[in-house]
Amino acid sequence: MIMVTVSVRRATVDDADTIGVLFDEYRQFYEQQPDRTLATDFIPERLQRGESIVLVAGSGDHAMSGFRQLYPTFCSVAAKAARMDLQTARTNAPARAQCESLGWELDTTLDTYHLRI
Repeated sequence: MIMVTVSVRRATVDDADTIGVLFDEYRQFYEQQPDRTLATDFIPERLQRGESIVLVAGSGDHAMSGFRQLYPTFCSVAAKAARMDLQTARTNAPARAQCESLGWELDTTLDTYHLRI
């Protein structure tokens, strides 16, 4: 069995170009048109404004092979920041399996609605 060491760290604005490549691929997975400029502009803006935290992961020759973007939010029912939520496509079996293997529970009580503006 081969053991792979994965390192995770908090991204900085200096990582924005590399994250932008991954972010553009992420957007394409969710059926968005490729737009490297949009992707590389979006990430540093969120980081500079403190609107999100980006964690990057890598191993071996791949210094950065994945990311998670975290957005601070509040729970109006609990009236505080009381939990973390993850979203992924219902069709993204690898991501769903990873979440479940780490103890995350699927919320089947709420539906999420979106309105494009």
